[in-house]
This record gives sequence, structure tokens and C-alpha cells, in this order.
Amino acid sequence: MGNISQRHAILLADDDDDLLDALGELLSPQYSLTFARDGRQAMAAIRLRPFDLAIIDLGLPVVDGFKLVKGIQGAGLHADQSQSSAVMFLSGQSAPQLKAKALSLGAVDYMTKPFDPDEMVARVARILATVTREASLRADAMTDPLTGLANFRSFSQSLERELERSRRYGLPLSLVTVDLDHLKSINDEHGHEAGNEAIRLTARVLAGAVRRFEIVARQGGDEFAIILPSAESSAARLLAERLRDEIGAQILRGQSLSASFGVASLSETFCDAPSLLKASDLALYDAKRAGRDRVAVADA
Repeated sequence: MGNISQRHAILLADDDDDLLDALGELLSPQYSLTFARDGRQAMAAIRLRPFDLAIIDLGLPVVDGFKLVKGIQGAGLHADQSQSSAVMFLSGQSAPQLKAKALSLGAVDYMTKPFDPDEMVARVARILATVTREASLRADAMTDPLTGLANFRSFSQSLERELERSRRYGLPLSLVTVDLDHLKSINDEHGHEAGNEAIRLTARVLAGAVRRFEIVARQGGDEFAIILPSAESSAARLLAERLRDEIGAQILRGQSLSASFGVASLSETFCDAPSLLKASDLALYDAKRAGRDRVAVADA
């Protein structure tokens, strides 16, 4: 998920060097700035990184402001990120129809040149405050409140995205489904808060063991999932075995925790999200049926 507490990133796209210098002097004390002098440079910058706000000159050379925004939207850039870029148009033209077109394309503001510096600072601050609030709401909507992990909705989107990436580039992909053993017994013996503590302990172990680009989610109840991009079945099994040991080392109310694991990997048989999920679930069921506290791998 995006870090909304960091310094906001702004793209400034204009072919007037003096104006860029003025904007830089005005905004650089508070924000991280990137400069572009035509529409092609702006598009390249946006492809490289996300921005909280893009301030775009309507009359940019090579690709004008309207075409630039349409191109960004058409390319679906940064569709998988937790924050989206706001757009402010900056133009020497004040015709109402241009402002209406800008807003219809999704721009959040339209300022005319020359601009008042205090007004520019105030409008930018207002836009970024809204961006921060919206990013926080999106993050909340994609986060499990008990563990802080991605929730099922976020997991589903991530799985589809990683499957598409794996198909496009011919990369392996593995899915590990994790189920905490005997949670009902913990709840019955020690109460639901102890059960919640067991879930949080398991979540911390899982989140602490994966790399930045690997995704851990709580699917609900005592079940978790881990998406492992670029991981073959053998690597996924090794990770699952290590996680099983680490969860087993957790002590709650004087008792060791344990978990069961099902592993499935992308193949001709398991080639989409439903089949991959079903395969990992069936492997998990096999691990449970065989006595729990073990790893089972789906046959490709």
C-alpha cells in the first residue's frame, strides 16, 4: 500500500522555463518536484513513478495537456496503486469551455496564467489534503482491521494483477494458503481475545518473513494467503515449511501455535485465479486431513 505520510510528489509540466523556476521556488520547500518541458517528457515521468499531483500546462508542446491526460487514462497507468494522481491544469487561456473540458477529463482544478503565488500555494495544499484523505480511505478499505494485512478484496485484486504479469512475461507464480490450527479450541478455552491474539501473532510471523513484493493477506477467520511472484513450487514449499516452524515457535497462554499450509503454483492446470485458489485450498485440506501442522503441495 502507498505511504501517505511521506513528502508529496508533484509533477510540473510546462515549456516556460521561467514559470517552472517560479513554481519550483514556490513549492520545493514543501514538496518533492519533478519537471517536464513537453508532453512526452511528462508521460515518461509518469510512467516511471506515481505523483500525488500533476500541474500541467494546457499548451504543452509535442503532446498538449488534454492529450496527455487522455493518454495517461488510456494507458491505465498506476491502476494498481493505492493512490491516484490529481491533475491541475495551468493555462494562459480562460475560456469557460476549456475549463469545462478540463474538469470533464477529471482535472481537480484549472488556474490561469499569470497566477497569484499565495493562491497557487493554497490551491495545491487543498488538493493534496484531499489526496491524503482519499488515499487513507482507500487504504482502510483494502486493509484487515485486526491484523493490518491486506484484506480479501485487496488480495483478489493483487492475485489477478500478478497472474496477468506472470502470463505476460512467462514468469512462475505460487500461492500459499495458511490456516491456523485449533483456533476454536483457543477461543473456547481462553476466550475470543486470545483467539484474536493468535491471529495477530500469525499475521506478524507471515508479514515478517516475506519480501517487499510478496503479498500477505487475511482471507477471513483463521485463514491467510501469500502471493509469491516469480516463485516456483519448490521455493514456495520451502517458505511454507519455514513459516510453519516459525508459527510453531509462538507461545500463547502457555501453548504453542501451529498452522497448516497448502501450496499451488501456476501451470497449465492451474492457470487462473479460481483454479489456483481451489488447488491451494484442496492442498490445505489435505494438510489438515493428514493431521495438521504440515505443508501439502497441489499436484500440477
